[in-house]
Amino acid sequence: MSWFTHVDEFRIFRHCLGLMVEVIPSELVLSYAGYLVSQGEVNFFGASLSISLL
Repeated sequence: MSWFTHVDEFRIFRHCLGLMVEVIPSELVLSYAGYLVSQGEVNFFGASLSISLL
């Protein structure tokens, strides 16, 4: 097996684990991020980038 196959298997495992164990619901994170953007404390694109990396 190549190195890329191992990375892809780990990515699938991590995604399944993340779906099974969701500690903080995304609705709370997104609504708080929207609040911070509306207050001008966080840039919209910065919030979008950080949420997509979660």
